Amino acid sequence: MKRISLVEATEIAIAKMLRHGVDREEAEIAAPIYLEGELCQRPSHGLRHLRNNLEQFRLGADRRTPLQVLNETPVSALVDGGFHHAYYVNYSAMQLVIKKAGVTGLAMVAVRKSGGSGILSYYTRAIAEAGFIGLALANAPAAVVPYGGLEPLLSTNPISVGIPRRDTTPILLDMATSAGTFNQILQAQVSGKPLPEGIALGPDGQTTTDPHAALNEHGRPRLLPLAGYKGFGLGLVIELLTAAGSGGSLGRQEGYIHGPDYFHGLFMAYRPDLFVSLDEFNQRVEQFVSDLYGIKPTPGSSGPRLPGDETSRKRAEALARGYIELEDATYQFLMS
Repeated sequence: MKRISLVEATEIAIAKMLRHGVDREEAEIAAPIYLEGELCQRPSHGLRHLRNNLEQFRLGADRRTPLQVLNETPVSALVDGGFHHAYYVNYSAMQLVIKKAGVTGLAMVAVRKSGGSGILSYYTRAIAEAGFIGLALANAPAAVVPYGGLEPLLSTNPISVGIPRRDTTPILLDMATSAGTFNQILQAQVSGKPLPEGIALGPDGQTTTDPHAALNEHGRPRLLPLAGYKGFGLGLVIELLTAAGSGGSLGRQEGYIHGPDYFHGLFMAYRPDLFVSLDEFNQRVEQFVSDLYGIKPTPGSSGPRLPGDETSRKRAEALARGYIELEDATYQFLMS
């Protein structure tokens, strides 16, 4: 492991992107989002993910056009990313939804022609810290089989929600609708360790812990949906709201899995006082939090906690330390 300061991590990420042709403004916006994954101890969404995004950026090079805001109304817009750096595109959409919600009280912004959005709670945290309830949905290349099926048809289709709180960290839900992730499979192939039980299917339609058997002939995973048909249903509606709703690609895919055409998003923001006063909203949120923390824990547990509690704790500790620890392979990739 390589220990580096947060400043150095940001600088080497920017330098890596610049060497691959990413515009400086885009690189400076993207670097803190990569760092967010490291701060939250989710390295699959941290600096390691830059490898995937640079591949998507390369694949979009011959079709790159200026970022455009299309179909705009006072409360909505479609951001066509023009195959620019994925995090820059998604950040631009997040900023636009915050701006619109500040004027109208609620807003929705869809995204297409970008690439992997990274850690979704980065965006919903920013929306919540701006004083709004935030919702972010994302989809990506097909990697999840439908309930009862063997062919990948859905993305892992994450969802994140940010609920602002008075004078403290927002409540942040950030979860995939699949039982596992593509990165889990790739990491298991490198490490030689088996996959957890019940996250992927082999070619025979039976669950497998072999990370090599979990990929089909096109290199796509056969991940299972979270919680069976319930996770499939949630993943399905996210697919339709993001991909179908932005005019993007969805459904059967046989091409290269990193194709940037397969990444779409939807950001929403609205004022928490649209229906009740802000004081009443805050009071109700804090009453629920108090009730949750006051519940007697089950034997051997530390008791109930809010979504995002553990992540926020790790993030705060990393910020206080001022450094992160990177895998040697990730550090070498960044420096190459």
